[in-house]
Amino acid sequence: MQQHKIYPVIFILFINISIITLDNAHFYRATSFWFEPRLEKKGLTSLDVNIQTGSTQKGQDYKGQQSNILNIYGKYNMHKLGCGIESVEKRKTPNAIILDNLCKVESQNCSFGELLFSGKFNITEAQLNLYQNIANGFFIQIFVPIRKLGINKISYTDQTQDKNNPEWQAFLNNFQNILSEYQLSICPTDQSGFGDSTLAVGWTWSNENTDMLDFIDSTIEIGLLMPTGKQQSTKKVFSMPLGYNGHWGTYLSFSLGIGIYDWITFGTHIDSIFFASKLKNTRLKTDICQSGMIKLGTDFARIEKEPIWNLALFAKADHMIKGLSFWLGYTKSIKYEDNVIPRNSNIYPKTIVNSDLELSGWESNTINLGLEYDFSKEKYLAGLRIGGFANIPFGGKKCFLTSMVGISTGLDLAWKF
Repeated sequence: MQQHKIYPVIFILFINISIITLDNAHFYRATSFWFEPRLEKKGLTSLDVNIQTGSTQKGQDYKGQQSNILNIYGKYNMHKLGCGIESVEKRKTPNAIILDNLCKVESQNCSFGELLFSGKFNITEAQLNLYQNIANGFFIQIFVPIRKLGINKISYTDQTQDKNNPEWQAFLNNFQNILSEYQLSICPTDQSGFGDSTLAVGWTWSNENTDMLDFIDSTIEIGLLMPTGKQQSTKKVFSMPLGYNGHWGTYLSFSLGIGIYDWITFGTHIDSIFFASKLKNTRLKTDICQSGMIKLGTDFARIEKEPIWNLALFAKADHMIKGLSFWLGYTKSIKYEDNVIPRNSNIYPKTIVNSDLELSGWESNTINLGLEYDFSKEKYLAGLRIGGFANIPFGGKKCFLTSMVGISTGLDLAWKF
């Protein structure tokens, strides 16, 4: 039997400067950085951990204008909140009658009965990433995110011009009771746990036999996204899922890195998650004039979740001062419009349900900044890396402007049998 040997980890051109996070792009925070292709080294094991945090009250609404995070889908139209709800017709409770009377108020447009909400979003996140190179450029990856996120400091103001309308005043005076009757609340939210985990396989290729460039490296990867994260609550208006709300997904990615002048790396990364549809109980829009996140209607519906795409560009100054490296990147994230098919389409028409701006997708832009120090030395068993980073969002539509700052650490071991 051939004796096992341990070879030291030596990083000269490529170091892992951040975690490739598969459950990564979300409307509520800046997108984490995607780095260069995987180092092609047989037997290499890499364990990366990063921790990041952020908070904000600012967002970008559906018009691309800055707003509070709770108004990214526009003001909350309460005028037609009870229209089309089956229980309004069947129940004759005081709250159902208030909703029914409010629906009957004549209005020439959808501006009557509007509320403007405000709140603050907070998030703390840890990302655990394990790579294991096998042979011939092939590797496996396991990724597990852990998140704690919530919305607090929730308040609202009346934006209706005809504030003295008696039906509107009756609604405002009973607003909380009406929501409670339909098992809904605008209370603060706080949720923590695992996000969606991923198991992936990939292949990396490196070419250093070039005349003008130091190297050309590329990596392709395919993975299974597993819905291990808590789903959105249908009883809390401002609840958010810790992953992608219970959907399985297939992850595909491609990374390319080009090295020049012995210390500069330019690269790009593109990836997508394609989701499987899911049948679940969900809140549904019941009138074309309804807007905002408050919806009283519920039904089982098939959610056809459309893909998320990420495109990243980056430049890195590699080992500028001994083991110290810097990088600058840009990430564009786009989530396409979902399609919802209600089980009871006679009560919840598809055209009305799918006019909900919450289903219409989102897009965000992120500037990624970071530095890392690589302590790897020849003849040492392990290579340790520590670093810090900032992900700064700007622009976009229907997204929160949550800047994230954090620290990262990594450990690399090269095994050869």
